[in-house]
Amino acid sequence: MRLKAEVIKMREKMRAHLDTGGKEKGFDLKQGAGGIIDIEFMVQYLVLAWSCKYPELMRFSDNVRQLEAAALVGLIGAEQAEKMTDTYTLYRSLTHRLSLQQQGRVVQKDTLVDNQNLVSQYWENFIHDDAI
Repeated sequence: MRLKAEVIKMREKMRAHLDTGGKEKGFDLKQGAGGIIDIEFMVQYLVLAWSCKYPELMRFSDNVRQLEAAALVGLIGAEQAEKMTDTYTLYRSLTHRLSLQQQGRVVQKDTLVDNQNLVSQYWENFIHDDAI
């Protein structure tokens, strides 16, 4: 539980200092609530906390395959892994495109509201699930 508390604390601190979005500006794809970093923190927690029991979590270093591994060993559901992967790859693609266009990483707040809400719900479940 201490590891999880530290992960949550670090994520909240990062969001407070690095989120460049907001109600008026829009959604920060990387640092905003429901963004890339929320997904990455959940995945990395699963790897750190569970790789001693499930070494397949460490077989690959990328988040997509680590999500697949987490689903295979039953730490998260297959549907959650698929939705997190889809959202993660969508966010990464948009971030790269915006970066190439020198437009930053903030999109209009309504652009990805379903994805953002989904990841935020997974983050809330992660915070409150004592089983993982």
